Amino acid sequence: MNQAVDVKKSILVVTLVVFCVRFMLADSTSGLIIHAADHQVLITEAHPVLDTDQEITSFTIPLKRAGNLMLVDALVDGLPGNLIFDTGSSRIVLNAIYFRQGRKVNNQVSAGVTGVSGPISQTGIDKILISEIEYRKLMADVTDLGHIEKARNTKVLGLFGFSLFAEYEIVLDLQKSQVVLHKIDYNGNRKMQEATVNFDLEIPITQVSGIVFIEARMANKRCTFCIDTGAETNVLSNKLPTKILNSLTVLRRTKLRGAGSQSTEALFCLMNDFSIGKHRFSDMNALVTNLSHMTYAYGFFIDGMLGNDFLEKGVFCFNLTKNKLGVNFVVSSHEE
Repeated sequence: MNQAVDVKKSILVVTLVVFCVRFMLADSTSGLIIHAADHQVLITEAHPVLDTDQEITSFTIPLKRAGNLMLVDALVDGLPGNLIFDTGSSRIVLNAIYFRQGRKVNNQVSAGVTGVSGPISQTGIDKILISEIEYRKLMADVTDLGHIEKARNTKVLGLFGFSLFAEYEIVLDLQKSQVVLHKIDYNGNRKMQEATVNFDLEIPITQVSGIVFIEARMANKRCTFCIDTGAETNVLSNKLPTKILNSLTVLRRTKLRGAGSQSTEALFCLMNDFSIGKHRFSDMNALVTNLSHMTYAYGFFIDGMLGNDFLEKGVFCFNLTKNKLGVNFVVSSHEE
């Protein structure tokens, strides 16, 4: 019995991966396909060696969009293509179509909302170049991401999350289609800042293995959400309290299809009563589905993931050293 408990604990704390296999939302009546995201959680952090001009204190990285996925131009070991910026992933993940699979990792499989779909292997990377930033000698997970390429007709080398940008304050601005990185010191202060930055909303964040979580309220009940740039819409757990579920407007019933043959039921809804601090957010869509695989991966219950519908509401500034998120709103939200 103790051995079984130890094995389960090692999987959760050390080696369990719930890996970023995109699922497809297929409208059962219209055939519309929209993407959202399932995710990897691996309780080890990447520590890349950064090779940049030390005089440069900020970088602007253009974002491209494939549907609502956020892509950046990159070179991975000399191969050009796109990397998905996916903050629901704690590690670098490469597409097995282009990169040789290395050592298979015991007890690690790709999985997500629709279930388990395949094993994970790891490989070494000599160099990744994103904009003006070069990373050397990294480890990456490798799995088949061909279903993303097929759905979006875009070459996808892989994906990455906050781990590559941990040395920076990260400003995500979807209105300008860019990520701006500001170098920070040991205390999390920008190394070059001409004026004080003020925010419409500033809240604390919690980090678990490089993945950011915030607290929000729905129907006046406290909820925990993952900030997920890889999710093309918000995702809510179908285990939420009845009061919260009753506050949603159901628009249609859908099926989520994973990379393989797995599928699961979901509801496409309108979020009517969502707030963070004193700010209420309107006109946000969400999928409601079973998030038990995500809860198992994170080691605690999550109420949902905030994706593109949420991130389009403003300019988001993540300071992972100070554990703070600042938001300046650019579209509809209002103070209570």
